[in-house]
Amino acid sequence: MGTARVPPVTIIESENARRAASIANPVEVRAIRQSAEDSAVDGVREDPGTFTQADAKFHGAVAVASHNVFLQAAVATVRRFAAQSDLLLFHGAAPGSLAEAGRQHVAIAEAIADGDADRAAALMTAHIETTQRQFERRIRDRLFDLGGPS
Repeated sequence: MGTARVPPVTIIESENARRAASIANPVEVRAIRQSAEDSAVDGVREDPGTFTQADAKFHGAVAVASHNVFLQAAVATVRRFAAQSDLLLFHGAAPGSLAEAGRQHVAIAEAIADGDADRAAALMTAHIETTQRQFERRIRDRLFDLGGPS
């Protein structure tokens, strides 16, 4: 039996959170918190357009706070691809999914602010996995909804 393969994006994002929790300065922590709070507000509003912008700012702020240019570049690349998938994921997303993501951002931001690297990494991993499951569900829903009656 093989072990489950962890997607590279999960490794990158969780390592950014881990490093940010260990070395982020107060200005960076403020930026992470603000972008997390913005995403939570936009999530409750279920506004995909502004949520997508806040989501990108949050993940970018965490990457900057990691102080690792390679991880920052990796997140920038991932976010470019994510912007395309966000249109599918968030347009007509299940009610509450944006709010859930916003709550996860706030929890990650708090772990980073507390300097709890392990909790920050674990919460980021759970966040990425939740987003991936939602995306896969949307793909399945679209694949199996072949234009039949609603």
